[in-house]
Amino acid sequence: MSSPALPARGGPGEAQPSLETMERRFRALVGGLLALAVSSCLFFAVTSKLEADEEHEITATWSPIAARLYQQLSAAGPSEEGGPLALRGPLLPIRVDEYNTRGRVDTRVFLALPPELRPSDPQQPPVQVAVLRYEELELRHYGRSGRGGDLTRERQGCQLLLYDVLTNQLVGERRLECPDPLPKNYGDRARLIVQPEQILAALRELER
Repeated sequence: MSSPALPARGGPGEAQPSLETMERRFRALVGGLLALAVSSCLFFAVTSKLEADEEHEITATWSPIAARLYQQLSAAGPSEEGGPLALRGPLLPIRVDEYNTRGRVDTRVFLALPPELRPSDPQQPPVQVAVLRYEELELRHYGRSGRGGDLTRERQGCQLLLYDVLTNQLVGERRLECPDPLPKNYGDRARLIVQPEQILAALRELER
């Protein structure tokens, strides 16, 4: 007595996909993946372009105002009033370093400011100005790398000076330093500079 025949895989009468159908499905899958990759690249390119345009507009609009205010406030004396300090907007951050000694808008800090402090109308003069004087602190050596070169990192410092424009007085001051670099993070440039978050935190500390 013979054993009963097993039904064909896929059920009786069901045809298997042809080679041409499988190739068509594969091409559609590859095309979909390529379209997704191109869309992602376009999204990031457009986003980067918009961010660059925004930074350029901020620089073009506010740097002339920053340079004028920096010259005006450079000879301002300290405030004689005591008590708590209130942060008020609009607050314009001004960057000064070895490449920009006349002062210009600090775009990174400008974009990091909360809405209630960020300037929006160049026709409305800032109430307060935060002058940020950046400098390189030191070049530290951590020994030798595996390739025989020196492991060195520079640290950035920043002097924060808060001015009241209406009274033309210095009302607060802080000294900031970027985190101490570590050899294992040798290639991480972000740890070399004073971050906007540190500056905003220092401004809030002045307010207390």
